[in-house]
Amino acid sequence: MEETERPAAGARPSGGGMGGESAPAWLGVSDVQRYLGISRPLVYRLIHEGTIPSIRLGRAIRVSRTALDRALESLDPHAN
Repeated sequence: MEETERPAAGARPSGGGMGGESAPAWLGVSDVQRYLGISRPLVYRLIHEGTIPSIRLGRAIRVSRTALDRALESLDPHAN
């Protein structure tokens, strides 16, 4: 009988990470934090303000990568 390799407990399927070949369509708060290079509290503030569009699934917050990219493109780079 041949042994098959099993993924570690809690491991995600390959290709689902931020640096993988295909980026996930939906991001969690920590994914948005890494993607934008900003702090976790700032991500929550931008979501609360509506700058970052998001949805709630129970207690989880999810951000569409497409909607996030569109929101970032629409921001005025000179607005400070």
